[in-house]
Amino acid sequence: MDGHTSIRLFMGAAWFVWVLAISGMPQVVQAQYRAEARLDTASIRVGDRVRLHLKVEGPSGMLVHRIGLDTLRSVQGIERVSSGEQITEPVAGTSREVLIQEVQLTAFDTGRFQIPPIPIEVSSRGQRAQLESNDLVLEVRSVLTDSTTFAPIKNIIREPLKVRDFWIIGVLLLVGIVGYIFYRYRRRPRPEVNPEVVESKPRPASAIALEKLTALEAADYPAKGEFKYYQSALTYILREFIFHQFGYNALEASSEEIQQQLAVLGIDESWVTQLSALLTRADLVKFAKGTLPLEMHYAALDSVRSLVQCYVPEDNT
Repeated sequence: MDGHTSIRLFMGAAWFVWVLAISGMPQVVQAQYRAEARLDTASIRVGDRVRLHLKVEGPSGMLVHRIGLDTLRSVQGIERVSSGEQITEPVAGTSREVLIQEVQLTAFDTGRFQIPPIPIEVSSRGQRAQLESNDLVLEVRSVLTDSTTFAPIKNIIREPLKVRDFWIIGVLLLVGIVGYIFYRYRRRPRPEVNPEVVESKPRPASAIALEKLTALEAADYPAKGEFKYYQSALTYILREFIFHQFGYNALEASSEEIQQQLAVLGIDESWVTQLSALLTRADLVKFAKGTLPLEMHYAALDSVRSLVQCYVPEDNT
């Protein structure tokens, strides 16, 4: 074999080795990283929240250019509530670091949901790599099951009447007598004067709410199967009453915000518990297609009416 042939063979072998090195470089770079996803729990009930923990491990100084959380939108029935901050921590005893991010998810439909791998783009020392986390499965169960039972709504416990409880009757009689004398005095003939414009007194919030509750009860929507409309109308009456009675804008607040505010408004603790349960069940019917026994719909209206009656002004009783 002459010198020219040896050189050609050497150059060919070098070219082959260089091509193999270039083709295998992405796999070598990608092998330096590891992406993992996990859930706090693999099973939740409708409306509950679960945290998805995403972890990306790689060499120190790695840059994370993109985490494709938009992939979660492709899962119908699963909603992303919030995304936490990205936190980078060193791996003890190594020259590697890990990036951690938490995402809160919720669901309003039952079933088994396949959460696809989340794409991630990273780089280190100018070399980029494309990663994917593992896929996950989340089971969403119904809140109401065959074994679910609800305790009946308890009536208000009233104190026994005492003698001092009747002082209001004496006050009313005195007011009536004074009013009659004043009426007779005003009825005396007087010189004609220009009539004054008298502003009408606003109606109490309790009177408006009781009137609407009576109309809603007469319509009897549960008997017609219109449960979602019935619960929407009932909770609107409750929200409107809270707004006018206590000055808290419950019409613009979520059910969870109202539940947190009830005790602050000075409502009795027993009512706070009942109203919180009422709002939660109403949301299940309105947003999660939940079903309730027919008598529970009627009991919800009775509960709201009992609360409103507690705030009827004394001069209207």
